[in-house]
Amino acid sequence: MLGYVRGFMSYVFGSIIGYIIGSIPFSFLVGKVFGRVDLRKKGSGNLGTTNVIRNLGLGAGILAYALDMLKGLIPVLIIRQLWGYEVAIISGMAAIIGHCYSVFTSFHGGKGVAVSSGVIFAIDPIIAIILTTGQLIVFFATRMMGLASIITAVALPIVTYLMRGIGPLLYASFFMTPFVIWQHRDNLKRLLQGTENKL
Repeated sequence: MLGYVRGFMSYVFGSIIGYIIGSIPFSFLVGKVFGRVDLRKKGSGNLGTTNVIRNLGLGAGILAYALDMLKGLIPVLIIRQLWGYEVAIISGMAAIIGHCYSVFTSFHGGKGVAVSSGVIFAIDPIIAIILTTGQLIVFFATRMMGLASIITAVALPIVTYLMRGIGPLLYASFFMTPFVIWQHRDNLKRLLQGTENKL
């Protein structure tokens, strides 16, 4: 009985740790430090890389992306050492939710792409590199980060299954893919209407 309680509490604490780390609003902080602006009130109002680039430039955007990516990478690596692989993956999912609905910014956040890439890197670096490369190719070909992100999200379970079969990352993709697509629902609507903005 005690073992079950400990197991349950590891999931609880892993989720809390992941959510708190994911909630750190790096894009918001980059906006304040580099431009003295509240990115929730600029551009799309999104606290993610694309809005940082549009308002503060490529350098600030790369910094925000790297910091947000670490929010997915770090919880998975730490929690894996403490409580094992399954709890680590749940912690990574919680980090994605924290990024998109941060308790520190009145539940405003980004769309989860950078954090998701960090989670994937922690679970399977090879697949992460493949997906990131594909995302960059689509972006540079179209100049549409929303389209690149949606295609990458759709590709995640496909690439994972083809390369690794059924396993932890495939299970994680059943959450990440629909969640990231949902976060890009406005982009998807504009893509279908032919009005999506280019970066």
